[in-house]
Amino acid sequence: MVQLVWFALLLSFFSLAAPVSAELCPFCSTLNSTLTEQLKLNDLVVIGTLTADPEIPGEVGEPPKRRFEVKRIFKGENFISTGTSFTTGLVGKHATGSDFLCWGIGPPIIAWDKAIVSHARIEKFLVDIQALPDKSAQRLIFFQDYFEDPLPLLATDAYDEFAIASYADLKAIKDHMPRERLLEFLRNPEIEENRRRLYYTMLGICGTKDDLPFLEKLIAKGPIAENKGLDALVACYLCLKGGDGLPLIEKEFLTAKDVEFAKVHQVIAALRFHGTEVSIVDRQQLLITMRKLLNQPKLADIVIPDLAKWEDWSVLDQLVSMFKESTSASSWIRVPIFKYLSVCPLPAAKQHLDELKQLDPAAYQRAVFLSNLKLENEPEAADLSEPEIPSR
Repeated sequence: MVQLVWFALLLSFFSLAAPVSAELCPFCSTLNSTLTEQLKLNDLVVIGTLTADPEIPGEVGEPPKRRFEVKRIFKGENFISTGTSFTTGLVGKHATGSDFLCWGIGPPIIAWDKAIVSHARIEKFLVDIQALPDKSAQRLIFFQDYFEDPLPLLATDAYDEFAIASYADLKAIKDHMPRERLLEFLRNPEIEENRRRLYYTMLGICGTKDDLPFLEKLIAKGPIAENKGLDALVACYLCLKGGDGLPLIEKEFLTAKDVEFAKVHQVIAALRFHGTEVSIVDRQQLLITMRKLLNQPKLADIVIPDLAKWEDWSVLDQLVSMFKESTSASSWIRVPIFKYLSVCPLPAAKQHLDELKQLDPAAYQRAVFLSNLKLENEPEAADLSEPEIPSR
């Protein structure tokens, strides 16, 4: 079990240096399939009216079923007609005659998904989105109107459409973004974290210098910044402030004492975004900031892969010294250092690598195993015995 946990930790450390995907909103994560996707994936999409028929017990772990009659068909006219009766799961108590959005697959024997309370605006929304182009930045302009919509289904769908959009598509609608509404959302502490991340990302594109005092207040004092999209907040701030914003970020999160590890992790994600996806902050400025984390033993291993990816070989001697000075309580730093040395083109790196693998062959074998760092004529890794897992 100890070996499995250690393996998972190392994998997570290496994954930290992975670049932010340019294919998706950089700080967003999808919550559900979008309604557009549901329309494509399901064979039937209908509005069903709840009948007065009694409740039908569901299978174990499933909600009870109720009977509906098809009122309107958005998809599946070849398989069903208005007035057709069907049953599907329904959670909660609802009045007879209420309308519900229902999805079905697999005709002629149709498997219905759980019914969702419908509304006239939802029905219009379903009609409208079918007229939108499949892939276009312009379709995002439509969904902006439904941010924080009072109907949760529409608000969630608008968010998810942006979450699966590329950062390039977001930038393409810069002139159409509702800057004032975004600021209004970000001033509201009740806005969900995922959506807050999206709104920060968008403000980083369409915001102005006038927004900097608001962002600086959040970074320095604002309770909204407490683990609620801090990565996107910092990225947004640097998009508008540029490299001149790094001193504040260092002061508040990277050199301050007793800053939560989770916060530093989010700030590093923001710096990584600026180092890989946009060119607003000079790479050398970012490297100076990242190097400062090498002086914090509990954080150094996180940034070593970034320094290697960004080809910063100026810290070679420092990393070798850190390796030699590390103890069993801080040995997690050794594998990232092995990775750094293996890709460093400087002649001294090969010499240090040969020296250090004699000091800790087990850590070297883990590096080979996890990162495919096997050097020419080196044997396959075999000994995966692990030291005690250090705590942070």
